[in-house]
Amino acid sequence: MLAPSLEMDFSADVTTTDSYLFAVEFKLPEPEEYGRLLFEAVEANDGARGYELVLRDAHHVPLAVQCEPWTTQSVQGWTAGLRHVQHRCASVLATEDDYYELARPRYLTLTLPGAMRMIWLEDLVLQWRTIEEFPPRPPPSPDPPPAPPTAASPPFPPDPSPPPVASYTWYAGVDLAGTALQSNATLQEPCQLTRDACSHLLYEQRLRDARFQCFALTESGCCTLHTLTNTTAVVTNALAAAPVTRGGAAGVGVA
Repeated sequence: MLAPSLEMDFSADVTTTDSYLFAVEFKLPEPEEYGRLLFEAVEANDGARGYELVLRDAHHVPLAVQCEPWTTQSVQGWTAGLRHVQHRCASVLATEDDYYELARPRYLTLTLPGAMRMIWLEDLVLQWRTIEEFPPRPPPSPDPPPAPPTAASPPFPPDPSPPPVASYTWYAGVDLAGTALQSNATLQEPCQLTRDACSHLLYEQRLRDARFQCFALTESGCCTLHTLTNTTAVVTNALAAAPVTRGGAAGVGVA
């Protein structure tokens, strides 16, 4: 097919505007010939690659802020065993206005550009996050009267409080993959993060899903959130006994 598309209408499922669209998760079929179709044409040498996402508001008008393109995502092609692809919508440099714009989508259109393309998915899930670090927006105020020439400028509002940091135990230089601990689910976060910034993302995720109990940070600040099948005692003993194999800011934090 030439540029097939699929539209998802979730207008009836959204009842508030205090959450923004954080990511779109694709669940790919297990067979390779179907799983790779999100990224490639039926004939792999056809040249058509990738996909496009368009967000629309309740009136079906495209939003001013769209999901980041697939070429900026951590997963840009099919590999053996790939079943879950998370496409992040919000940029790591998103502004407050960007987050509020990403709270307005009610329709999502997926398009596979080029010829010989087929849409073959097991599931498509929208991942929302609460807008909690920004204060509520005040209603528009009327224009102020002209200030007297001698009037002092109003003071600047105080800086907002820093985001909360989850209480955690830090295991510096430990690589989670080097232990016998079993991870049930993971959530990839941005890179170039500090340890406290990664901890805040764990705190935020645990408000929605308490199974997430630890985070791993690489030397370059790439943050991954994990759920573990082991008990807290097993996790603590395993990480305490794990060898230090990484340097810099790398390590594992357990809530």
